[in-house]
Amino acid sequence: ETLARAARMCIPELADFVVAFLVDPTGQVERVAAVHVDPDLAAEVAEFERTYRPDPGNPVSLVARVLRTRRTEIMPEVPEDFVPAIAKDEQQARVLRAIGFRSIVVAPLIARGRALGAVAFVITRSDRRYGVEDANLGEQIGRRAGLALDNARAYAAEARARTTAERALDRTSSLQRMAASLAAALTPAEVAENVVRRAVETAGAHAGAMAVLTEEGDELEVVFDLGYPTELISRFRRLPVDADLPMAQALREGRPVLIGNRTDMAERFDELSGVAMTGSQAFAAVPLRFEGRSLGVLVTSFPAERTFDQDDVAFLEALARQSAQALERARLFEAERAARDTAEANAVRTARLQEITEILSEGLTERGVFELGVDHARRTLGAYASAMQLL
Repeated sequence: ETLARAARMCIPELADFVVAFLVDPTGQVERVAAVHVDPDLAAEVAEFERTYRPDPGNPVSLVARVLRTRRTEIMPEVPEDFVPAIAKDEQQARVLRAIGFRSIVVAPLIARGRALGAVAFVITRSDRRYGVEDANLGEQIGRRAGLALDNARAYAAEARARTTAERALDRTSSLQRMAASLAAALTPAEVAENVVRRAVETAGAHAGAMAVLTEEGDELEVVFDLGYPTELISRFRRLPVDADLPMAQALREGRPVLIGNRTDMAERFDELSGVAMTGSQAFAAVPLRFEGRSLGVLVTSFPAERTFDQDDVAFLEALARQSAQALERARLFEAERAARDTAEANAVRTARLQEITEILSEGLTERGVFELGVDHARRTLGAYASAMQLL
């Protein structure tokens, strides 16, 4: 945007056509702005923007030469063979001829001794030709544009770093709060609700769910969901672990399944190609791993297409690790509580049996023995009626 504004300011006083190029982080030269004085050539300029890239290995290319030497180049009179020499094919040559190249100055965009790109000033129609003073002016514009571009990049980098730091702090705080709340979670359902709500809130998702492996180990069952349509959850409430679905794949492979857009999902998972997922564009399914075992899967859905970066994956995996630990702890608590309840029930029954034995030993008649035995059996078993038959 900075270069586009600068290019527009040079029209028509300095040039009829201005093009700015930047060198990307990989060293490739990209066209970032093209402005022409003649609005009737909008289609040709658009075609130029879409197709033209300077060839770094072309000795005729002024842009490539300027980027190598970091020195301003001037071509007062463009020769007939110049356009065919810089065009990649005849179609592009026709576009360049339509735009018009009669006189050219190309200046580097310099900042801190580096060439960030180049700007080309072109006279396309008039009889005016560039001279040394024009080249000096173009060079000054290039230097100022380079400094402005460098400052803009530095500001953007600082803003990105600040945003990344703030997001990391927010996610760390979220993990700490979740760890504290999970310590009080006593059931898998409580663990799932806590984790899903935290994941949706902090990861920027709009829906989420947790599915756990059933006792038989052949199915996943959703124990808590948030933000998904009821009919969608009803359809996938339980699913086989060998299903061709993101949750099942994440469980089987023990690693995250990340889907950046709906097209990617339809291509990778046929079963979901016709499923209505209102508002969801990107998805992440992360296995809940504990001591080498997959206990379940955490799923989050996002309202816009996205590329999951390393920080996103690290945060979701941290959530999954805490979830798996809490889930295993909740399962052990439930198993311990069930064992304790069983032991207590057995102790009560044993005491009742002992009591019945002692009472029966005091019975003086056959009928008295029957009545005492039936009554104590009813109370011990919690029945509302009992009877005894003899052969």
